[in-house]
This record gives sequence, C-alpha cells and structure tokens, in this order.
Amino acid sequence: MITSDAREFKQAAIAVKKIAQRAPRAVNRAFKRTGQRLQTLAVQEVRKEYLIRAGDVRKYGNLRLTQTNDELVFRSKGQNIRLIKFKTTPTRPVKRRPKTLKAAVKRGNKKPISGAFVQNMRNSSLGVYRRTGKSRLPIEQLYGPGVPIMLNSAKIRDKLQIEMTKKLEERLTHEMDRAMKEAGFN
Repeated sequence: MITSDAREFKQAAIAVKKIAQRAPRAVNRAFKRTGQRLQTLAVQEVRKEYLIRAGDVRKYGNLRLTQTNDELVFRSKGQNIRLIKFKTTPTRPVKRRPKTLKAAVKRGNKKPISGAFVQNMRNSSLGVYRRTGKSRLPIEQLYGPGVPIMLNSAKIRDKLQIEMTKKLEERLTHEMDRAMKEAGFN
C-alpha cells in the first residue's frame, strides 16, 4: 500500500524551488573554475613550445575569459613581445660585443641575428636592437611573437579546447551535486 503525506509534497516543492535558485550559481561557479584552469593550462602549453617565462605570458597575454549566453569565450590580446624576454645570448650589455647575437623564441637551437646587440636605452628599456642603416642611428628594437599568436597554434588551441570541454563537464557535475545537497536532496 502506498501512502503519501502533504508535508512530503511541500518539502519536495521547496527543495525543487531551492535547486532552481541555486542552479545558475552552480553554472557560474563551474564556468569560473573552468576559466581559471584554462588560463593556467594556456600558460603551461605556451611554455612547452616557446622559451618565455610564465609571468611574461600572463603579463603580455592579457588572457581574458568571458561568459556570455551560457558560452565560455577565451580571448587573448597583446602586442609582440620584446626579443630580450625570450632566450638571448648575451642577456645584458657587454663591453666586447660578440660577432653575432643568438636568440631562440621556440624550443630548439638558437639562431644568430647579424648586426644585433643588447643595449639598455635611456628610458631604461633593455632590449635587442639593430641598426637600420649604415650610420650609427636610427636603430630598431627586435620583437618576437605576441601571446595571441602563440596561443593560435593549432596544437595549443586543440589542447585547450579538449581540456575546456572535459573540465567544464567535470565542474558542472560537481557544482550541481553541491547545489542539490544544499537544496536538501541527498
């Protein structure tokens, strides 16, 4: 024989209302945690391929994650990064300049850059420079790729997409379970 009580129905209705109130917060939490993981992974993946410090990737990459209409959008804005931020030899100005400066942006061998030198300018900007003409001045500073270009690599982009899908699913499950427990479902 099946019996029901009006109190049980009321409790169930209250629990359903609570879960309806807590669900959007759970989704937002899942998106936020997924975004944090994605930013960390983006820095790690860039560092696997390029010779740049993690702090510089964060500083010059301007990594932003926005959530619009239940969609997660990962963007990076930034300009090209000074070559001195990558691996160069020499790393500081030296009295006896070597015949060629060597630099590596990607992991692998350093490549020589003829006529380039490391100098600390008056505006305290340490960088790799090269003369544009035969005379002493004008000179130009040399740059490597920007973080958006590094992140646009197919290998890195695919890895981030796979990880984002996996992590979002994992976090949504966790946060919805948490919301259900808070609402009174066991």
